[in-house]
Amino acid sequence: MDNLFAGRLRTARMSAKIKAKDLAGFAGISAGYLSQLEGGSRVMPAAEVVGKIAQFLGVSVEWLLSGNGAAPPQARVMEPPREGYSPPQPDHAKIAALEKQLAEVKAAHAVTLAERDRLLKVVEDLATSIAGPRPAGQGRSDAAAPAGVAAVPASGVLYKTRRSKSA
Repeated sequence: MDNLFAGRLRTARMSAKIKAKDLAGFAGISAGYLSQLEGGSRVMPAAEVVGKIAQFLGVSVEWLLSGNGAAPPQARVMEPPREGYSPPQPDHAKIAALEKQLAEVKAAHAVTLAERDRLLKVVEDLATSIAGPRPAGQGRSDAAAPAGVAAVPASGVLYKTRRSKSA
């Protein structure tokens, strides 16, 4: 097998940003065999496999085998724009609508955070009414939890601990 096939195969796969295992799975070969094909250490695969590889990579079989024919889209040289061509203009109305939608989502998120803070205050007030006021200067994790209620650290996250096995 010529090393040019191996190089074109690898170039096309890398240009298309396709993982070797994905291409190999589609072509019905192992990733190791594909690696050997790309490395140039294996003989030419069956025509069916070459066809599947070309199809998945979006290149012609002719280009893959000989370098002639349609190259991968990433390897093509861009032609100059046609006379009278102008690039698409941004849709300012659509952009404004999306910006408005984003502002609404941000406002809803702020309300959600304010609601969370309000609920935390209610829970804290409820805990204070059950357990009594906290000693001055002590944080959330230093307050004694009511009997039968697990203490919550200042982070608000409870961690499970493993119990040691007694012999």
